[in-house]
Amino acid sequence: MQKEEPSRPPVGVDASNVYDKVLKETFREALPNFITKILKVPEGAFEPVHVELQRTIEKKADFIGMLKRAGKKDTIVHLEIQAQNERLMVYREYLYSGLIFQQYPKAELIQWVLYIGKKKPSMKAFINKEHIQYRYQLIWIKEIPYQDLLDTGIPEIMLLAILADFGGQTAEKILEEVVDKVQEKSTSNLDFQHFVQQLHIISHLHQIQHLFEKTMQNISELIKEKKDPFFKRGYKEGATWAMEKGIEKGIEQGIERGMEKKALDTIIVLVSTSTLDDAYIAQAVGVAIEVVVKIRKQIQDKSL
Repeated sequence: MQKEEPSRPPVGVDASNVYDKVLKETFREALPNFITKILKVPEGAFEPVHVELQRTIEKKADFIGMLKRAGKKDTIVHLEIQAQNERLMVYREYLYSGLIFQQYPKAELIQWVLYIGKKKPSMKAFINKEHIQYRYQLIWIKEIPYQDLLDTGIPEIMLLAILADFGGQTAEKILEEVVDKVQEKSTSNLDFQHFVQQLHIISHLHQIQHLFEKTMQNISELIKEKKDPFFKRGYKEGATWAMEKGIEKGIEQGIERGMEKKALDTIIVLVSTSTLDDAYIAQAVGVAIEVVVKIRKQIQDKSL
């Protein structure tokens, strides 16, 4: 029996770069909420802060904001999201602090590194030398209760729950709960599918992508059980559109005679009404990618 290969990021793409890109894009707008709701920084008005870091180092800071509160001293809040144990992280943070103070010498400074790796971080969070005393705050995602992230009600932050402290629950249950909660907060089917794709990539960080794929194989049933209006509308519109063009009949006759009609319907809907790629649709429905490619070609040919 041939061993099934685990799902992984696209060939030729560095995994850490994929995770980094997804996390930065996903959480950039939500980071002020993460800082106040999870890291417990006092509520206040955040203003974006531009610090000329790139003149000295190539990497840009993930989040730097100025926290303004009535009657309080302005505070620079700096957060880095880190997927790997970086031995020299403390010196990078120390360099950041110097550059920040160079531009904002009168401000207070709070610095965090949010480590999202699976194994406990071994990075140093302080420098203790004869003439240098420095410390930043290192937070491991596994030390944050998953429920705290879900309770924010912010999909971008809720996605992190699959990396957090499960509190004795199984990873599979947490995944199902995250998908369910994110679906409830999504404003459209397209919005929901976008978050699901990000969730898929993030799941690789703690090697639970196989559980994600198992969960998503049943996603249409999970959504329909909740009577999701986005899915029902997309399904109806997609299936009607496909039937009007005779696509379903052509696919049934010419491609996969043995395929279950429900799986066929789902593929037609996802291909014709979403921006998901063929590999993702194949994983979600549980068919070979070649099947989705053929169905997409049939749809495109019919629409010409």
